[in-house]
Amino acid sequence: MSRTHPLLCVFLLLSAMPAGLRAQADAAGRRSGRERVDIFGGYSHIYDSFLEHDSAPFKQGMNGFDIGVGVRLWRGLGVKADVIGYRGDWFSLPQNATFFFGGVVYSVPIGREAVFAEAMRGSGHLDSNGLEISFSSTPYFLGGGVDSRAIRHLAIRVEGGILHVNSTSSSDQIHGMPSSYGQLSAGLVARF
Repeated sequence: MSRTHPLLCVFLLLSAMPAGLRAQADAAGRRSGRERVDIFGGYSHIYDSFLEHDSAPFKQGMNGFDIGVGVRLWRGLGVKADVIGYRGDWFSLPQNATFFFGGVVYSVPIGREAVFAEAMRGSGHLDSNGLEISFSSTPYFLGGGVDSRAIRHLAIRVEGGILHVNSTSSSDQIHGMPSSYGQLSAGLVARF
């Protein structure tokens, strides 16, 4: 008899948890149902330089910014526009890269957090101070992240992904340039 009582308590506790979690998810869904627009701004880091090639002695990342606007259209599905820019030096050669993206985003609220995935295509420009480097295809970005609500209309976002571009050079001295770059961003999201 004494052994049955603790097992019964554990069983009742475990069977009541899904109902409590469902109520919490419903409340989170009602709160986020009014918020259709996300405006994001923050710091961004890319793990390679756009001028690196296979004979480079080491990897050097670049710092920059990430600004985006997303509009939720139906349930967790929405559209997003993003501007990402990077500045840096590679062996004292300055480089500035700017990307303009548009695409889709899908998010799922989980309590105070929202987990999302995104896929975007766009265009890019690299100013490499006279070097003949260009992007030979349409860049795309695949990634995702987490928003954690800080106060009612403000959240903290951490996101990451893969930025894919095909870089080409007219110089026969530069070859083997990478095409995929790891990217990480963190900042604030205002929701309306």
